[in-house]
Parts: sequence; structure tokens; C-alpha cells
Amino acid sequence: MNNMFKKSLVAVAVLGFSSSALAAELDNTPEWVSSEYVATAGAETASKTVTVKLSTNYADNDTIRVQFSGVFPTSVAGGDISADGGITVIGTASIISYDAATGLAILRATGVTGNTSGSEFDISAEFDYADVTETATVSYQAYLGNSETKIGSSDTATIFGVASQFATVTSAAGDRLTATIDVSEERKQFIDLDTDTAVFVVD
Repeated sequence: MNNMFKKSLVAVAVLGFSSSALAAELDNTPEWVSSEYVATAGAETASKTVTVKLSTNYADNDTIRVQFSGVFPTSVAGGDISADGGITVIGTASIISYDAATGLAILRATGVTGNTSGSEFDISAEFDYADVTETATVSYQAYLGNSETKIGSSDTATIFGVASQFATVTSAAGDRLTATIDVSEERKQFIDLDTDTAVFVVD
């Protein structure tokens, strides 16, 4: 999923801040799992990586808050900020803290040696499949230095989607769930129904 959030450079100039962490794009393809599989997944785990594509220049000590929702990972890690298609490392998005009870991870830009516009880094997260009982998302919000001043709007990507493998339907010509079983037919038919066929649909 690709979602882009932007911030006016004019607004930043008016605020007069020297640090900059303006915009980023979260790049991730969600994984769909079935609720039936999750119920039997046991101790199986999943490693997920969300690529953060930076659209402007970040400065040392700019902070990033990454909020997981729906399903919380067991661990989270940042990574090197790379330019030129991953050839040149120009900084690091270092993990400061992660609270597994709330799903909030805080990262900080450190060791920035060049313009980060057009560069990217990865956020890695470990999940237990057994925990994936609903849609899991991650949102990204940058802040100026250590302040509470938000830069741009938060961007969100989906990590997991959950759906059932099966769906049940009943015929409009009668509700089999409330029909009367015909005892004289060895309980193999319903009374006063043209058919007693059960239909199962697998999506």
C-alpha cells in the first residue's frame, strides 16, 4: 500500500524551525490470512518489513513515532537510511523504545551525513500469527527534533488483513436452520421442502 502525506514548505518557514522531517511514504503489501488458519497457527511467527521512503531532508535527532494498531508485534527494529537505491548509507533510523503493550515504537534519526530526500529505510517487526485476529495497520508520524511539533499528517499502511475461508448461505425457498426434519424418512429429509441440499461456499 502506498500512501503519501505532504506538508507545505511555506508553513515550515513560517514556524521558523531549523530541523526538518517533512514527508514520507510507507510502502508495504499487506498479507491476507484466514481466521481458520490463525486459530491453528500455534507458535508460528511472521517477519514483516515496511519501507519508509523519505521525501525531504531529515536532520539528526528528528524523531519518528510508529504506531501499530489492531495487532501489536512482539519486537520492532529500525534500519540504515540508504540513498542511491540502497548503495550509500547516510544515516540510521535508530529504535529508542518499543512498548509491546501499546504498539508504539519511537525512532530517532542519527548520524545523518547527507540529504535524506529520496532515501529510504526499513521498519522491521515480528508478529505471532496467533495474535492476528483482526486487520493490522501501522502509522508513521515525524516530529521536529525532540519536540511535540508534528510534521505533516500521519501515513498509514496495512500489514495484515483477515478473512474467513468459508461462508454459509440459505436458500430463499426455505430456511433449513428452522425446517422440520422428517422422522419417517430416517431423518434424511425436511418436511414440506422441495430440496434438502445444503450448499457450502468456499471463497
